[in-house]
Amino acid sequence: AANLTNIPAANIVGVATAGFSRTGGFGGITMADQWRVNSAFNSQNETLSFNWERNDTDFAQIGTGMSYDSGIWTFPQTGIYHIEFCMAIYYSSDLRYMGGQIQATTNNSSYTNRADGYTACADYSSSAYVGRELTMIFDVTDTSTHKIRFRSDSGASVTYDGSSTSNRTYATFIRLGDT
Repeated sequence: AANLTNIPAANIVGVATAGFSRTGGFGGITMADQWRVNSAFNSQNETLSFNWERNDTDFAQIGTGMSYDSGIWTFPQTGIYHIEFCMAIYYSSDLRYMGGQIQATTNNSSYTNRADGYTACADYSSSAYVGRELTMIFDVTDTSTHKIRFRSDSGASVTYDGSSTSNRTYATFIRLGDT
C-alpha cells in the first residue's frame, strides 16, 4: 500500500487501526468462570441447586463471573456464551436412563431444553459410574431475562458425584464475544 500511495507504511498502519477497539472475541476472553458440586447428592428430575461452589483450585475467574441463586444462573453482562455442563453420576443397579439437561429462558420464566444427554447402566454388584458432557452456545441479549439452569433427568434417584478439590460434576461459562 505504501508503494501505491507514496504514504509511509507507519502512517497507513495508524490509519488502519485508528478507531478500532479491542472488545468481545477480537480482544480475547473477557469472562470465564467455573463452578463445581463440592459433595455428592441424590437427585431425580429436578433443578440442580445443591452444593455448588466456585472452583478455587488453581483457578480464579476472569471478569465478574456468574451469579447463582437456588439453581438459577445469571450472566454478568450481555454477549455470546459457551456453556459446558459435565456430570459424574453413579447408580448401583439396572437403570434404563440417567443424565441431565441445560435449560434456558429468554423471558425469565419459561425454561426449555437446549442441551440434554443420557446414558444407562446394566446390573452391577457395586456402583456404576458414568459421565456426560453437555454444551451450548447462548446469545444473552438481556441479563435480566436470559438465564439458565441445570436439571437431573433419570428413571430413579441417582447420585451426582462432587468434590471440593476436583471437578466431577461441574459447569464452565466462557463469554466468547459481543452479542
